[in-house]
Amino acid sequence: MRGLISTVDVLVLTTTEVERQALYEVMRPLPGRTGLVEGALDHITYRLGQLGRYFVAHTESTMGSQARHASALTVSAAISELKPKAVIVVGIAFGLKPAKQQLGDVIVAESIMPYELQRVNKDSKPTYRGQPISCGSILSERFRNRSTDWRLLRHADAVKVFQGELLSGEKLADNSSFRDTLVEAFPNSHVPG
Repeated sequence: MRGLISTVDVLVLTTTEVERQALYEVMRPLPGRTGLVEGALDHITYRLGQLGRYFVAHTESTMGSQARHASALTVSAAISELKPKAVIVVGIAFGLKPAKQQLGDVIVAESIMPYELQRVNKDSKPTYRGQPISCGSILSERFRNRSTDWRLLRHADAVKVFQGELLSGEKLADNSSFRDTLVEAFPNSHVPG
């Protein structure tokens, strides 16, 4: 396992069974293998395979970012163990711009804005206090300059690539009023998740 880990380019994180199954439908075995390689290093269990020309390691977290097996600690430990060139988080978000974005579109984060950090004022309107977290400049540059070269068909149309600020928080929201409040507060954001 340790020898194979050194060949990994990309870490892919999922949270739900639906996300995992969608990933495994397109993930191929590594060259010379008949199936995905599964094993653990120090803290994390991985499944290794190939997406396109890249060797990937897949791992899962629980919902949210702050529990023992949630995304923050899982990704931090996986980055420390694997030292990948990129991290991809698979998710469905909750449809900030449903007229523009569809399931399967790719959203590249230039920065991540935590929307949970806020002051609730006397009038119950929040004042957002989070600081944007910048994402890697090299991967950002590659997507910005090469996204027009990349094509993937989804039924009758092509998958779109969006790049910009990404909202992130702990809520699993199925509430259009809450979504609309975020749209008003963060008009340049692509999608909260």
